[in-house]
Amino acid sequence: MQGKFTQARRGNHDDGAHPPIHPVQLAGPGSQTPLQGEQWRVYELITRHFLACVAPDAIGAESKIEVTVGDEMFHATGLTVVEENWLEVYPYVKWKGTTELPPVALYQRVRVAELMMTSGMTEPPELLSEAELIDLMDKNHIGTDATMHEHIATIENRGYASRTPGGRFNPSDLGVALVQGFGAFQNLNGRDGDFRLHLAAPRLRAQMEADMALVARGEKTKVAMVAACLAMMRQIYVMVSEGPQPIDREIRRLEVEQQQFL
Repeated sequence: MQGKFTQARRGNHDDGAHPPIHPVQLAGPGSQTPLQGEQWRVYELITRHFLACVAPDAIGAESKIEVTVGDEMFHATGLTVVEENWLEVYPYVKWKGTTELPPVALYQRVRVAELMMTSGMTEPPELLSEAELIDLMDKNHIGTDATMHEHIATIENRGYASRTPGGRFNPSDLGVALVQGFGAFQNLNGRDGDFRLHLAAPRLRAQMEADMALVARGEKTKVAMVAACLAMMRQIYVMVSEGPQPIDREIRRLEVEQQQFL
């Protein structure tokens, strides 16, 4: 990588929680503060990520082949990595689809070695990992880098979800009942009156986060932001407290289902 330094890209999103994490001193063997075990692995990840950010783009060559067998057309796509560049220092990511295709010429005849017909079914997605959950929270503007883990801890501490031995999040019966129950309350207008508020969707929290960002930039006063949030929460509280039947119904339904499996 010597002599290949490039200016790091500016990201599209900066929540202002903290500056980018980057190495500031040597921490390997022979340094004044050598690290070991988990500490070293965290430092190595940060350092390699930094080096990858200032390394050139990886370069690949894509090839496509179309083959006609009778009346059927078959396609194959291959990819060869020509220059690894940032991939060289960041082994945690592999360039997907790195399958080399054999060289062929236009209109070349090829021998069909084998014909197979297979069937399959789409599989449901896996439970969310912490990294996948944080990525979804970021895309839906829920929390900042400094608060996302607090939000996740709150969900776990309240028993709405738990982690499997593999580290993925599994919603509890209570969590499912609350989401389905709150999902029935869709008759409340948004604060600006331009959308229907779905209490089980992330838009309410995202709106609060956006308002706080406006306050931080000086584009909205704290008093106005707090007053608007309190007004919305008051409407939600009144609506839910006066008609809690959807939540009660979902909790009772889950209790009945649990009894059936006992």
